[in-house]
Amino acid sequence: MKQQLLNGQLSEILREVPQVPDRESLVNLVKEKGKPWAIAALIDGSIGYHSVESAEQRIDALLKGEQIGACERTMCCFRGDGIVEIDHDFKYFAGRDEQTPDRIRLIVGYVEEVLKNNKKRGHPRSWIEQTSESMAYPTRRIA
Repeated sequence: MKQQLLNGQLSEILREVPQVPDRESLVNLVKEKGKPWAIAALIDGSIGYHSVESAEQRIDALLKGEQIGACERTMCCFRGDGIVEIDHDFKYFAGRDEQTPDRIRLIVGYVEEVLKNNKKRGHPRSWIEQTSESMAYPTRRIA
């Protein structure tokens, strides 16, 4: 289907729903790479929209076979399908892992540290701490 934009250009709108990835392959990737890697993939793929805690909730739902709750990002970018969102972020992060492994290790290390501190404390960080992390997430390449 084509839609005419205000400036007169024609734009194609995709009507097909993207093919849903195999959940089991995503679960296997989490088992292979580790939960911190998977959480880091969602944080990095969303350029900080997801906090460690919200990404952990999504990964836990994936591993338990539960429905993955939709957020604004899921609704806007992935037609409300959390599996498609996770698949996208895993593929993106795996590609970055090949190109900049040191950067990926830093992100995964940060996730591991937050998870360890949350466990030690017995509860997740406050909403303000999580939001501050998101606002500080770099959106450009840092030398």
